[in-house]
Amino acid sequence: MNLPVYYCHAYARFERGSNKNHNRMIRRFLTKGTKQTKVQVVAKIET
Repeated sequence: MNLPVYYCHAYARFERGSNKNHNRMIRRFLTKGTKQTKVQVVAKIET
């Protein structure tokens, strides 16, 4: 899987807000403990 990965700086608040928002949206579909690297799980979210 060829996906872009973005990192924010530890002390840059303006970068973390968007990151937290995206993580919240992802957690709607992937509950804690789910392996996010599985292709089947990602395909389920995309459809």
